[in-house]
Amino acid sequence: MAFTVLFLGCAAERLGVARSLPGFREPRLRPRQLRRGVSFASAGSGYDDATARISNTLSFSNQVEDLWRYRRNLQRLVGPRRAGQLLRRATFVISAGTTDLFNHYLATNRSGTESWPPYENLLITRVANYTQVMRALGGRRFVFVGVPPVGCLPLVRTLLGTGAETCHENMNSMATSFNRRLGEVVRFLRNQRDIRATFIDVYPIVSMATIDPKIFGKL
Repeated sequence: MAFTVLFLGCAAERLGVARSLPGFREPRLRPRQLRRGVSFASAGSGYDDATARISNTLSFSNQVEDLWRYRRNLQRLVGPRRAGQLLRRATFVISAGTTDLFNHYLATNRSGTESWPPYENLLITRVANYTQVMRALGGRRFVFVGVPPVGCLPLVRTLLGTGAETCHENMNSMATSFNRRLGEVVRFLRNQRDIRATFIDVYPIVSMATIDPKIFGKL
């Protein structure tokens, strides 16, 4: 999964934000919903636009273009000044990278460890560039979600033949490295005067659930 979600405001229900945000491209999207928040999500996409082409889904750059359209529509609805205030108070939640890693590994004939560093640099550059574009469009608060232990995902274990009890360590190493680099981007953003940025590391949680699912409750 890869998606970009925009929440307007915080403390969702108290501020009237719907539990399930409507998609920006939803045909039945009503103008009043623009003030509460919308989703630019596109499952199977990634930071690399090539990933979206493989998955036949909206690319990250398409999603950023939708953000530009969203801002324009919001300006028409509430005026430029109010729209700017809403966007500055919004929280941009960005979660991508899993499909990028998986597709890259398959495309390199499962020898991704050697070709991974240059590709990782490309992804991190995209993250930084897209964030600057979102900032130019009004974003000031960003939450970046890291990638899980990709090598432990059932689909990966099935396709790569590791078996139900074994994770693919090369892919997990790639995921760990990417999360470390993404965390560095977040720390850099925090040093910018008007930016608030947070990194959510889901890797250890998913890893624990994979090793011992019972700790999270009965199955």
